[in-house]
Amino acid sequence: MKKLRYLSILVIIIIVGLALAFLLSNPETIPPFSNAMLMTAVPLILGIFLAARLKASWRIYGIGATAFIASQILHIPFNRYILLPALNLLGTGQILYAVMVGFSAGIFEETARWIAYRKYLPKMRSWAGGLMYGAGHGGIEAIILGTVTLYIFLQMLVLRDLSPENLKVMVGADSVDATQVYLAAYWGAPWYASLLGAMERISAIMFHLAASLLVLMAVQRRNPVWYAAAVAWHTVINAVAVYAAKSLSIYQTEGLIFLFGLLSLGIVFALRSAFLPEEEPGPQTAQAPPVITPITNLEISKNSLEDSRYD
Repeated sequence: MKKLRYLSILVIIIIVGLALAFLLSNPETIPPFSNAMLMTAVPLILGIFLAARLKASWRIYGIGATAFIASQILHIPFNRYILLPALNLLGTGQILYAVMVGFSAGIFEETARWIAYRKYLPKMRSWAGGLMYGAGHGGIEAIILGTVTLYIFLQMLVLRDLSPENLKVMVGADSVDATQVYLAAYWGAPWYASLLGAMERISAIMFHLAASLLVLMAVQRRNPVWYAAAVAWHTVINAVAVYAAKSLSIYQTEGLIFLFGLLSLGIVFALRSAFLPEEEPGPQTAQAPPVITPITNLEISKNSLEDSRYD
């Protein structure tokens, strides 16, 4: 077993060394690769921090991740086959379109949080637990998108050095021109533009931490106003993001989303005092035996003994 462990460590070191050597010899690949790695690593690092510093359980992280995936199984088909066709049919303006898309996300995801708390975490009421749930809920989204981003990076890496003839074989004759334009835009982007995906995921995770605490307050206090606040905050952020993406530059849009992330972080710390730490059972003290008071001056008459006899 030790030999196998050492061999595995050696293989990992070799792979990491080769990857670093390739990146350093091709510096233009560092920003897009770092973007994918940050999107994947940040939620895991956050989970490790919360588990180590606040003693939060990884089970809560897993339940949060599962609840997000479950919400999207219903949310994505609803948007695709019901909401978006209805909005297109009605011919709504951009503002109403953005609000309805944001409201849809709020309803599905915040309801998933509420169900997860009630059904799978009925006794979890701490600030740390709410943060760990949010890290899992928003973190799995970042990990999924980071994995997709890494796959795209590897595709772009393979396609960028192909000749037009080989590119035609890979993507088809009809897609060669479009692929070349995409390749030029991908590899020609400034380094800071390549990191916008990671920045957006960090902003989203900050929001998910706040929303998870708001819904936990709704469950803890049995007050639906907190749930409504989470849905409303989700709607506002998503609506602004959808509207800004069509009206502003990508840098302005991401800056606006990051601002909402900072506001969400403010909500996180503002709610800290509203949660009581989960009680830990203290050492049990042995109870003193009952004191038996001796009976004094007891006079027993002959008649009393006669009356107490069993016949």
